[in-house]
Parts: sequence; structure tokens; C-alpha cells
Amino acid sequence: MTCLFAPSLSDLLLWIDNNLDKKLTVDDLSDISGYSPWHLFRLFRHYFDRSPMEYIRQQRMSLCCRLLLTTPGYRIVDICMMVGYDDLSAFNRTFKKYHALTPTQYRYQITRQK
Repeated sequence: MTCLFAPSLSDLLLWIDNNLDKKLTVDDLSDISGYSPWHLFRLFRHYFDRSPMEYIRQQRMSLCCRLLLTTPGYRIVDICMMVGYDDLSAFNRTFKKYHALTPTQYRYQITRQK
């Protein structure tokens, strides 16, 4: 697979994926990458058509869907914590915004389709 981004941006994306369980801020990303917050915003808009925080939310929701599918024994609150949310209500709102279902409804729907 060919890297389409600057090496430090590729490293940052990998770092984000490995730290989705933590509270992440643009300042954290700036410190890790060496880019200013403003420059990070421009890079993410250019490559992903979203802000750095929107990118992180999208990655978290992707991980959440994989976990809901592959870990049926985990409670929703456990998955919530595993993807970096410490507030179940905020997690449910964000998930519903992305998928038009609550995590519980999503899990039920995907397990029913198997």
C-alpha cells in the first residue's frame, strides 16, 4: 500500500488509531505531529474533508461498529470506554448521529442479519 500523505501525517493517523480509547485533543495531535493546530486543520480538511476531531469521531464510530459485531459479550458501556467516551449519553448521541440507531439497536440488527 502506497502512502498518500506526508510521513509524519501517516504516523499521526496510526497514533490516532492506537489511542482511540483516550481523550484526544487537537493540541495532543499537534504535539505528536509537530504541526500547528491550524496546519493540522488544513491537512485534515484537504485529505479527509473533515476536521481532526471529526476524523477521530469517525474512527471511533468505525471501531465501535467492529466491536459491536465481534464482541457480543461486551456491554455497550464497555465498548463506550474502549472507544474513548466516558459519558454513555454522549456516546449514544454520537453513535445515533452516525448510524441512525442506538448501539443496542445496531448490535441487534447486525446479529439478526447473520
